[in-house]
Amino acid sequence: MTDFDKALLLSERGLDATGEQDAAANSILYEVSCGVRPTFSMIGYRSTAISYLDSFLTDPTEAQLAWFVETLRPFAERSFADPRARRVFSYLARRQLADDLDLSYPVDEIELLKDFPEAYMTINFDYNLVDDAMSPKNIDQVVRFLRMESPNLERFQFANIRQGVRKKFYRQAPELQWLKESRFRGANKPVDRALDRMGT
Repeated sequence: MTDFDKALLLSERGLDATGEQDAAANSILYEVSCGVRPTFSMIGYRSTAISYLDSFLTDPTEAQLAWFVETLRPFAERSFADPRARRVFSYLARRQLADDLDLSYPVDEIELLKDFPEAYMTINFDYNLVDDAMSPKNIDQVVRFLRMESPNLERFQFANIRQGVRKKFYRQAPELQWLKESRFRGANKPVDRALDRMGT
C-alpha cells in the first residue's frame, strides 16, 4: 500500500471531528422516530447529539420499539464505508436496543484498520460497539475479533476478555473455551484471572 493509499483509507474510515456524521445520523434517527410517533415531530429536529432522541425511549410500547429497531437496522447493518452506518449502529448498540446486531460490520472495520496505529481512535470506537452488542447470537464475530493478530489490537482484546467474563454466556460459550490456553495466557495477571473464569 502506498502512502497515498494509506492516507486515503484513514481519511475515509476515520472518525469525523466536524460533527457532520452525527448530524447525518441524527436526521435518520429523527425521521424514523417520527414514523413511529408522529407527535415526536412537535419536538422539532435538532442536529446536536444523538442522545436527545432518548426522550423517545422513555415509554414506547413493545410494538413501537420493535418497529423503531427494525426500521433502523438496515441503516446500521451495512458497511461502515458509509459513516452514518457506524453512528446508527452505535445508537442501537450502546442503548442495547437489540441483542442480535450483526457484528461483522464493526469487526470488518477493525480487521481493515488493525495494522495502522494511526487508526487507534476508530478501532477504539468500533471495539466498543463489539463490547456493547456482543451476545450469544453474534458470538462468531467475537471469536473472529479475538483471533485477529496485531499488536495494535491486543489492548482491546485484553479488555474484551476481562469485560466478557462478567457475562455468563461469554464464560460458558463453547466457541470461546480455546481462550483458556490461548496466546493471551500469561499476558498479564488481570487477563490470566479472567481466563481462569472461562467455563465457570
